[in-house]
Amino acid sequence: MTYLIIFLALIVLRYAIGKNTIVAQQAYKPILFFLFIFAAFRFEVGCDWGTYRMLHMLTQQPMEDLWVRFLTEPFFILLSKLTHSLNLEHYWVNAISVAIFFCGAHAMAKRSADPLMFIILLFPILIINMPMSAVKQGAAIGFMCYAFIAFIDQKLLKFLIFVALASAFHLSALIFFILAPFVIGVMTFKKIIFGGILALPIIGIIALSSYIDLAVNRYIQSDSVDAAGAIFRLGSLLFFSTAFLLFFRNEWKKLYPSQFSLLIFGSIIAFSLLLVFPLSSVLADRFGYYLIPIFTLFLVSIPSVKNLQMRPFWVLFPYLVLIPMFIVWISLSSHFSHCYQPYKNWLISVPDKEKYYGDINDFEEAQLEPN
Repeated sequence: MTYLIIFLALIVLRYAIGKNTIVAQQAYKPILFFLFIFAAFRFEVGCDWGTYRMLHMLTQQPMEDLWVRFLTEPFFILLSKLTHSLNLEHYWVNAISVAIFFCGAHAMAKRSADPLMFIILLFPILIINMPMSAVKQGAAIGFMCYAFIAFIDQKLLKFLIFVALASAFHLSALIFFILAPFVIGVMTFKKIIFGGILALPIIGIIALSSYIDLAVNRYIQSDSVDAAGAIFRLGSLLFFSTAFLLFFRNEWKKLYPSQFSLLIFGSIIAFSLLLVFPLSSVLADRFGYYLIPIFTLFLVSIPSVKNLQMRPFWVLFPYLVLIPMFIVWISLSSHFSHCYQPYKNWLISVPDKEKYYGDINDFEEAQLEPN
């Protein structure tokens, strides 16, 4: 109930503030800070907890023994090495990675029509499932938020740099290099062809890396690994993309032309994930997380549309989708009850250092968990 209470309380607070932008601005930073503390300093919370503890211990090995893993996740290896050199435990890797996520989310929120609403809407899906349970991809999403801003601003070099940084934490972000031809100028058939050609070596790099073997073993061949909430999360993305395409596409092209192309590509990717879902719900789920900040930009801007028909419905639309989805997930998912309950925070109770600098031989068991 902790997570649902927080989400509902944030919604009530936002609507109590109403159109008072000054109060909303004053409330934004304390809420952002609270959510950062809540996610960054979790203790034995999240399905990645044991996995990253063992990965952290693995990085105590010499660099020459880590070169394969370094090729696919160099920033995680370097970050873990840094914390080792400072004699810090693995949960500081979590805190630093979560900080990267929230910096990116903050940057994107400040570019949105309603920063407070933006960060609240990230909580039930993105914050709980990424920085609180998959810190490498959480950090990658933080960098991708900066990449999406660069895409909106039509700054190609910045876009490429931030996609590269995201990929250095989680190789799945490489796929966003295919958007590079569309950063500057308008979408054309030639650019679409070029983007398709560009996608081939990117897919090849992922396929030839150890990441694809890991993904196949964990997400496709293993019957024990399943994204139980994937259907709900992907479903919410499809709801949002459908609403954009059917009811707001033309309006957005006039009101928010800088966001329009990004939302179009986000919608294309969201529907493309339907093809991936039968093969692996987890893979579709993982790629879907990258789209959440994009569609959240859209959702928080809906109330600013003038002469909007059925305004009360559209203002409540994000919550009409997210609240039921969240309640069903936390009520029915064994994954949620196993990974997130009870919530504990190590700022309140300091962990036993010896317990969490355990035996590196346990790493084999940790590899069975998705990261």
